[in-house]
Amino acid sequence: MTSSLKTRSLFSAGIQFWFFHVTGLLSVLLMHMLFFILVGPKELLVADLVGQGIWATCFFLAGLALRRRYIVNAWGTQNISQVLIKGLFVSTLLCLIITLVLSVLFLPIFLDEVLAQKRIESPGMSTSKFIWTFFIANWVQSLFYLFAWLGLYIGITNSRRAKAAEVDNLRLQNSLKEARLSSLSNQLNPHFLFNALNNIRFMIQENGEHAEEMIMSLSEVLRYSLESSKQDKLPLEKEVGIIERYIDLVKIQFEDRLQFNLDIDKTLHRKLVPPMILQMLIENAVKHGVEQLQNGGVIEVRCFESGGRLMMSVCNDIPKKKRTNTSDTGIGLKNIEQRLRLLYANGASLKHGVVDEQFCVSIDLPLE
Repeated sequence: MTSSLKTRSLFSAGIQFWFFHVTGLLSVLLMHMLFFILVGPKELLVADLVGQGIWATCFFLAGLALRRRYIVNAWGTQNISQVLIKGLFVSTLLCLIITLVLSVLFLPIFLDEVLAQKRIESPGMSTSKFIWTFFIANWVQSLFYLFAWLGLYIGITNSRRAKAAEVDNLRLQNSLKEARLSSLSNQLNPHFLFNALNNIRFMIQENGEHAEEMIMSLSEVLRYSLESSKQDKLPLEKEVGIIERYIDLVKIQFEDRLQFNLDIDKTLHRKLVPPMILQMLIENAVKHGVEQLQNGGVIEVRCFESGGRLMMSVCNDIPKKKRTNTSDTGIGLKNIEQRLRLLYANGASLKHGVVDEQFCVSIDLPLE
């Protein structure tokens, strides 16, 4: 629970909430007033107006207090039956407070007047019985309205949350498709394919088995790019496997100019990560780093656990002119950042910068 939620003001709400809260309360008061004017005793009209005014003010504040409890305690993330039980308990306490305030402010002024009218309707009613009946009736009525208010609030917020989740899911699917197309476009780069296929062609004459392996690697990389967008998360070992195949293909082009170091804790192989995250970072490292260095460079990939979190980093050598200007990182990092927000909200982060003359990207994920 964040400190901002804990210190949230009772009156912090949007325009829509105020509209529905005030409109609903006024509607209840208007219906009661019309009913009282039609069938109620005219002698008690002033008393009824005062009583309804006190009750409405208390109920208005009780609704705000119940909403604040719903938000601060994150009831929206809990099981609906648990929320209703907790809501009933809090509503009961709030309605007791409403009834106590109403009794203290209303009865000392209008007790004799109202009691006289009640004795006409029910001869022999004692003062204590009237006060007890008044208290119980107003408590039950307040509880009915406040619990109904909570039910409407839960229904509306859940509906809005479902719509927001649907929108986020659509955005995520779109992001995954963009990632797939972006990755595929990099892999299908004519220059990359020309060098890879040309080297494979020469390999066929010198080492047919190795050439066949390279063809299989190319096939696996392209298949992974096309199929991985169907899932939000995959085991880390699958991502690592496709990275190794991709590096095998890239090394055909760069030969000894590319040094690739992979340091991944084996205990993390079954942990879940978004597909193509590491692969896209490595593609960026090749495109913006090694490819632009005459003598090539190093790409280092690390995955480890820290504080119950999954930490991933990709570092690569970069030209000197880029060590002071790393703003041009391509669309890959922006795409990854968007996917992390959609998948984990604020539960994941991506950072990048120059460390020891290398460009490093680090990702912090929940350990799943």
